Amino acid sequence: MTTNPGQGADFQKKDNIVNDDSVIKYDESYKYNANVLGSHYKQILEGTSANRIKDMEKVANGLNRNMFIQAEGFPFHSGNLPQKYKKEIVELSKKEGNFINKYITLLKEYCCDKDVVAICATKYHTNEKLNDWIRFQSEIIGMSLENAKHYPLKYSEGGGGSVSCIIDTSNKKMKVISLVTGSNILPAKRLLDVLKDIRL
Repeated sequence: MTTNPGQGADFQKKDNIVNDDSVIKYDESYKYNANVLGSHYKQILEGTSANRIKDMEKVANGLNRNMFIQAEGFPFHSGNLPQKYKKEIVELSKKEGNFINKYITLLKEYCCDKDVVAICATKYHTNEKLNDWIRFQSEIIGMSLENAKHYPLKYSEGGGGSVSCIIDTSNKKMKVISLVTGSNILPAKRLLDVLKDIRL
C-alpha cells in the first residue's frame, strides 16, 4: 500500500477519459481498465515509481506469492497532499458519510485478511511517538501496533534507523510498514532478509 497516487498524468484526467483521449475507457468496466493500466504503467513509469513497482514484485516473489496488488492509502492524485493535509485526511476518515471515510472503510475491509506491506516516508521513533499518519496506515492494513516489532534495516550516522520496518503477525497475517526517512521507496532486499525469517 502506498500513500497516494502522486501528481497525476494527462491520461488520468477526467476530461481526457470522458472524451476518449486516454487509455482509460469511460464505458468499460473497472476490471478492464485495471488490466489495461497494469500494462500501461509498466511501459511508461520511470525513476522512483518504476523502481517501486519492481521492488514490490521482488518482495512478492521472494515470499513465494504469485501476485501482488497495489492499493493507495488515499485515492486522489496530488503532489503536495500528503505533506500538507495528512491531519485533515486522518480526521475526515473518521467521519461517517464522506467519500474519504467510505474509501478507507472499504480498504480496511479488503486488507483485513491479507498480508500487507505499507510504504511510509518517515522515520521510526518509538511506539509512543509514532505520528498520526503511521497510526492511520496501521489501522487501514489491520496492524496491531501493540503487538508489532520494530526491525532496523539500515542505520544513519547518528545511530537511528533511517530505514526500518514494523511487523505484526499476531493475527496470523503479515502486516508490515516499511519506513524510509524522506522517501517512498521500498527497500526490497533488506525487507526480504527480515520477512523470510518470520513464521506465521
